[in-house]
Amino acid sequence: MADLPPLPLLTETPEHLALVEHHASLQRRHLRELFAEEPRRAETFSAEAAGLYLDYSKNRITQRTLHLLHELARARGVEAARDAMLAGRKLILT
Repeated sequence: MADLPPLPLLTETPEHLALVEHHASLQRRHLRELFAEEPRRAETFSAEAAGLYLDYSKNRITQRTLHLLHELARARGVEAARDAMLAGRKLILT
């Protein structure tokens, strides 16, 4: 497998900067507002598997937050690394 070019510093990527801006926009939002805007918030921002239930609805998170996190993961090659791992290839993380 060819060496990949080094990635820029995480904090200098447009995806990270977008998350920083988004975080600032949510900083003063109250959870009551978020629940009022999205009544099904507890269902939207929770997961259950293997007998465990995770409720992250009581955090300042929105669909936009998840989108931005996915964009950051894509930009950092997380999907490609996952696919390589599932294909049995050796991962070398820097």
